[in-house]
Amino acid sequence: MEICWSPAAPYLWNGTLSSTAAWRHRAAPLLLVVSHGDIFKSVAGKLDLNGKVEKDFEFNGGELTLNGTIGGASQLVAQNITIGGNAALRGPVRYWAEEGEISFGNALQNGATASFDPSL
Repeated sequence: MEICWSPAAPYLWNGTLSSTAAWRHRAAPLLLVVSHGDIFKSVAGKLDLNGKVEKDFEFNGGELTLNGTIGGASQLVAQNITIGGNAALRGPVRYWAEEGEISFGNALQNGATASFDPSL
């Protein structure tokens, strides 16, 4: 298990943790990223994903902007989820967002599906 955290914002992390992920964290008191086995987890107030996560990804926080690639399954829980033009989700997506169901548009690739799950 690898853990990376920052007590202060803004926080910029360019690391691998078994991936080539690039993260930018703004305006939140804490960023916690954990890589454990095949799951990559993040807890943050605001997170921009602009790189590549080659494994499963879980996010729980305030705002999530996806403009990168997630190779495995995703579980996303956020007040706001923004899907950028370069986003690529290649595995099944379970999500909850405060605004309810959102459109993932062309971000769903390789037969991936997204399902809104109010139990999250």
